[in-house]
Amino acid sequence: MNTQTYERLVLSNQDYTIYYDLDRPLCFVGDTKYNHMMYQYWSTRRSCQLVSVEQVIERGQEWVDQYQFICAVSNINFKYFVVEKLKPFCPHYFSVVGVGNLFADVQIGVGTFIQNYNTATCKHITIGDHCTMSSFTHLSHNTTISNYCHISSYNFINYACLGDGNLLAVRCNILGKPDHELSIVANCNFMLGSTVTKSIADSGTYFGNRRINQNTSVETKIL
Repeated sequence: MNTQTYERLVLSNQDYTIYYDLDRPLCFVGDTKYNHMMYQYWSTRRSCQLVSVEQVIERGQEWVDQYQFICAVSNINFKYFVVEKLKPFCPHYFSVVGVGNLFADVQIGVGTFIQNYNTATCKHITIGDHCTMSSFTHLSHNTTISNYCHISSYNFINYACLGDGNLLAVRCNILGKPDHELSIVANCNFMLGSTVTKSIADSGTYFGNRRINQNTSVETKIL
């Protein structure tokens, strides 16, 4: 894989830490922007590799057992694909979280990548497995980000549970209330600038509360 294409993605004022670290070499799976960025960052700090799904499968169980894995990508379909393909090998997944986030008691799952400059200081906040989160998002009260979600920059989420595989474009607001917590079904796209004030029961692509079409986040990447 050619890392030169992404050589300017690492900013000098950003640092990261690893969750669920078994002190094995790091393995970034897939030719994605986030994976290249993390590989560049960690390759100067510890042993790591950037590989394709096919290479992992070819190298087999004994090799997999010597590494720990992550696939950071905004493409929901590719997230599902990688995890399903590697499932027979039972790989150990680690997470990468920017040290510039302001987090209190946040539960963060495995295989998740979170950029810097996000805030989550209220109670009952969960970010699931194999998620990606960009920068300048605020997670407020009683927020659950389920597995495989992608949260773009400048989002605000409050009193809401996002189902698996939701994708939020830039500047979305998911606005539940203490007496009206929102539930968002799996695999929805929310277009740039969406404000959601109602629970969503049908998967598809939305602008705010209005469904634009039935294309799910697995079928269509809106970013």
